[in-house]
Amino acid sequence: MCVIGAQYEHAQIIKGDMNHDGKLDVIDVNAAISTIEGMRDIEYIKGGPYSVDNSSILGTWYRNKSESFTLNEDGTTDYPGAVTYMFFPYQGRIVFFDKYFRVVSWLGVIRNKDGYMRCVTSGSNDAISYNAIPKQYVEQIKLSTDHVILQHKVNTQLTAECLPSDASNKNVIWSSSDESVAVVNANGYIYNMGAGSAVITCTSVDDNCVKATCTVEVAHEDRSGVDSNGHRWVDLDLPGGVLWAECNIGASKPGDSGLYFAWADTKGYTASNHNFSLPNYKYFSESKGYTKYCSVDYHGVVDNKTIIESSDDAATAAWGSGWRMPSRQEFSDLLDGRYTTNYYDRENNCYRVVSRLNGNTLTLAANGWIEHETRYYYNEYAKYWTNELSDGYSSAYFMSHSYTQIHIDFTSRYFGYGVRAVRTVSAGN
Repeated sequence: MCVIGAQYEHAQIIKGDMNHDGKLDVIDVNAAISTIEGMRDIEYIKGGPYSVDNSSILGTWYRNKSESFTLNEDGTTDYPGAVTYMFFPYQGRIVFFDKYFRVVSWLGVIRNKDGYMRCVTSGSNDAISYNAIPKQYVEQIKLSTDHVILQHKVNTQLTAECLPSDASNKNVIWSSSDESVAVVNANGYIYNMGAGSAVITCTSVDDNCVKATCTVEVAHEDRSGVDSNGHRWVDLDLPGGVLWAECNIGASKPGDSGLYFAWADTKGYTASNHNFSLPNYKYFSESKGYTKYCSVDYHGVVDNKTIIESSDDAATAAWGSGWRMPSRQEFSDLLDGRYTTNYYDRENNCYRVVSRLNGNTLTLAANGWIEHETRYYYNEYAKYWTNELSDGYSSAYFMSHSYTQIHIDFTSRYFGYGVRAVRTVSAGN
């Protein structure tokens, strides 16, 4: 069998001993390949063991997704500018020929430590290489979670899975959008740096367009406290720095109902000493209709006010400046599953709201509500006013919490509901 088996316009076929020393060795093959590369005339020599063997390199070799060449069993190839090829396993070289059997190029073949072969161009120092198996690019990154809540001074770690599972290069780069909140290292370990929110991004080294993100929320240091009058508040680390009173207005402990109020009325009542009805409502008269907080002229005196003023705020009137009734959005945030979890405490007939951020717990009394002189669903429903009118005259928004449902709704503003006060960090806390 011939070593190279190549023939040129001014050359013979190479068959063996190039230096006429009576034996075949690596020097002979090097000289043969040098002769081919230099397009020089060559001489007849005897055959030897340094034979062509294409069987180990058959198939398609890939440089990237769009550039590849195929080595066929019959010796043909689609390598650029070439028609045929030969592989010399003892030299580790693939030689490519054009249709006139002239050398087009050659590639050196090496075996990587990970088990597959790579071929490189002469003098490229591996700068241009082809893999003997298709390179499987990373198409997707899955993180262990896309949302992390960290309590004060707590760290955590994310893990990344590169898909498909047989991707060739699974290395990733981690980064943080705000290192004053969270710093991430090369292994996905997140260091809690300060309160706030940051986005951690995991990017494929293989393709920087493939990435995944995780939002990290870091809790503040606990800001729960008490005012000069002994009214305590609970910090659940909610948006806007809203702090919730520990008890209802008129209650001495968290699970007590306290007093009941009509909306925008600062006078509270127990469950048995007031008739919550429209004729008894503070801002209603038979002759004028609604006398405050009205936007519809045929229902009362129009002032277009929809938010309770501080003079009509039951929380401010009872506990002083800095305290107020919560807005509809603040109740929504309180019960938002991104920030809290909640459950019914059957033993104590109340609802517990637990912060996901700092683990603090707020108790909501299952106070029910009063219409006329009847209290409904006591120890079953928690009913609390917001500070917002709903329809422009007769109804206001409230929060309702039952065994099966939590929602914001609206009802007649003369009903008797509870009031849970709030304050904000900016109110001197």
